[in-house]
Amino acid sequence: MIYHNISTSEPYIPLPPPLSHICITPPRSSDLDARLIHLNTKEISDRLRNPLQPYPRGLAEGTLAKDLTLAQGLLDQYAAEPKHETWFDGCPFRAIREVKEDGSDDCIGDLSITRVKPGDTWLDGDEPVDNLTRPVGDAGIWWTIGSRPYFMFDLSFI
Repeated sequence: MIYHNISTSEPYIPLPPPLSHICITPPRSSDLDARLIHLNTKEISDRLRNPLQPYPRGLAEGTLAKDLTLAQGLLDQYAAEPKHETWFDGCPFRAIREVKEDGSDDCIGDLSITRVKPGDTWLDGDEPVDNLTRPVGDAGIWWTIGSRPYFMFDLSFI
C-alpha cells in the first residue's frame, strides 16, 4: 500500500515491523551525496557488477537525473489512473530510507525493479529475446530486482 507523508505529500512504502523505521520512496535530487558516499564505499562497490572507483560525480548526477525522470513519469501515470488498475513498466520507489524519531530520514540504499535486458550475463542461456518489447502487463516479462547493497542487516529473525 502506498502512503503519503503528511508534511511533504511524498509517497512512500513503509516496511513492516521490526523494520518499521525503514521506508522506500521515489528518489530525490538531494540523494546525490548519499549515493556518492555509498558508491565510493569499498564494501559496496565490490558487490556491484561494474564498479568504478572512485565513482564519478558526473555519472552519479546523470544516473540520478534519469531515475528522477523515470520515477516522476510512473507516479504521473499512477495519478492519472483513478482506480489504480493499470500495469506499470517499472517501480518509482527505489530510495531506501531510515526514518528517525523526529520524522527526518537518511537515504541508506537503492533498490531497482527493471526488465531483464539482453546480454545480462548472469542468465544461464535462457535469455528472454523479446523482453523489452513485450507490452506492459505481459505475464512473460522477466524482471530483475536489483539492489545496490548500501546497507546490510540480518533478516533471518523475520
